[in-house]
Amino acid sequence: MGNQRLTLSLSELDSDCAVRVLIMEQSPQGVAHLKSVLTACSTKPVTVDAVFNTSQFMHLLDQPSMDLILAVPALSDGLALEQVIPLLSQKRWDAALIVVADAIGHEQLTALISQGIRDVVPATQALRLQFVIARELASLKERRALQYYKQRCRELESARDRAAVANNEAPAMLSVVGGKAFTGVNDLLTGLYKREYFIHELEQLMSGAELSFDCYAVLLIELDAFEKLRDELGIAIADVLLSDIAGVIGALVDDKSVFSRYDDHTYALLSNAEQAQQLAEAIRKAVEKHSLQAMDSGSGTTCSIGVSIADEGIKDAATLIANARLARDVSRAQGGNRVHLFHADLDAQVRREQASSWSERIRDALDNGAFQLVFQPILNLHARPNEYYEVLLRMIDETGCEVLPHRFMAAAGEAGLMPEIDRWVTMSAIRILVEQRRLGRRTHFFVKLSAHTLCDAQPFLGWISGQLRHQQLPGDALAFELSSAAARDNREQAEILFSGLKELHCGVALEHYGDEERSQGFARDWPIDYLKIDATLIHNLAQTPENQRRVKSIVNVARSEACFTIAGFVEDAQSLSALWSCGVDYIQGYYVQRPMARMGFDFSEEDS
Repeated sequence: MGNQRLTLSLSELDSDCAVRVLIMEQSPQGVAHLKSVLTACSTKPVTVDAVFNTSQFMHLLDQPSMDLILAVPALSDGLALEQVIPLLSQKRWDAALIVVADAIGHEQLTALISQGIRDVVPATQALRLQFVIARELASLKERRALQYYKQRCRELESARDRAAVANNEAPAMLSVVGGKAFTGVNDLLTGLYKREYFIHELEQLMSGAELSFDCYAVLLIELDAFEKLRDELGIAIADVLLSDIAGVIGALVDDKSVFSRYDDHTYALLSNAEQAQQLAEAIRKAVEKHSLQAMDSGSGTTCSIGVSIADEGIKDAATLIANARLARDVSRAQGGNRVHLFHADLDAQVRREQASSWSERIRDALDNGAFQLVFQPILNLHARPNEYYEVLLRMIDETGCEVLPHRFMAAAGEAGLMPEIDRWVTMSAIRILVEQRRLGRRTHFFVKLSAHTLCDAQPFLGWISGQLRHQQLPGDALAFELSSAAARDNREQAEILFSGLKELHCGVALEHYGDEERSQGFARDWPIDYLKIDATLIHNLAQTPENQRRVKSIVNVARSEACFTIAGFVEDAQSLSALWSCGVDYIQGYYVQRPMARMGFDFSEEDS
């Protein structure tokens, strides 16, 4: 019997990205049953091929890879899956293989699992099979996204290398604008102007220098929910997305405008005021269109745009930018994917209402259990058997979705709620650690503290001392993290807090570390146990000799003061190798594991 082909549909993927399913069965009746299962969980077309014997399978093997395979343990002429899987590997097929069998021997099951099958489901359990298929198709989305973005990452890295070579060829390539020197005017990731150059151009304009247009406006374009996207997909893929969207927006911008990467996931545009709102709406639609096209890969995003038009009442660049930022905040507060033109009186009121709304939500989360902890493992590169996790906070909204801290921390600070949030996180962490010890696990947590708690050091120390004593938890189960900037700005309180924590036998960590000279002073003057190296030094570390030098310097200072070093945001094997060569003690990041609601990392897999 020849290959059978028909069109079905699956809701998981768009019609322009069809799924190819291979059914390996012994009878047409079996194929019909599996097709009916597929149809039950479908709304959009897929292509299905069915084979019954070795000849048909070998003929199909020369075609491009299928996305999903539903297979019985053996075909009608005896070709077993144990023989099929190596042939798929030789042809580099990237397909999820689900075995459909009511009964399968233990030895065969063991062999198939070792060869990488995704699941075994009895043919009679149609509902379970639907769930398994849905799960594997969701995984397929991620694989397609990764395949696309790996290629884009390679292209981006190549472009970065070329740009880096160009910038380092000769000192004469430094740009001088209006007497001010810029060490590379362009951002290497996006190719856009850097923030400093944008501000310089705006300041020149505000001071009376000529520009290509008389009436001007500032547009701030922020990608919506970008932190969550980066949290789910990782830094490398998020960087490619930033570069892609820079290209989408850049295609709409004329040569007279100044287009820059203003912040992490925010672009700034200095343009003619007469077309500012029209241009902003065109940008919003273009980003939304790109989002719809990328949605299948899980990498879609929209943008919130704030527009501020210069007038006689605005005397400096900082005010114009601040107005654009407030307009952007209004766009974001109204749900994102929209444009908002700054209006002084109305926007100030919106800002007050927004802050009040967040304050109420935070209060409700504290009172009614809408906060949740997630955990990210911290892995020792030198094989000491320590089970370390960093504790991170999430808010769960009314729809059950996670809200990342950047959305509410500023409002919490303004409302005076940060000390209470810090204590909630700490108390929750202590309770979990007590339960872990009851189960025989020697888990240790790193817990972040805010600058607000730092300024309230003595009361916090009294509180944490009482909690540790009441829960009978040794202090060395906890290490508290504080921003190096907050410690630097509040040296007296930092000394009180750190000394008190050491008396309780708790660990002390400084995060966002990037300056080796300051690190020497901190490590010498304060009882620091861990230095968390700033993420800007870790990203693309393998390709950045200067960052490697700075990391080695921090490591040497830490060792001289008996401190350990931790590198977060580790994304790939190249960075891991570079960190190991630099002598870093611990690593953390997506290369190890993303933050998870459950602690399931197997620390025993460290090399010994």
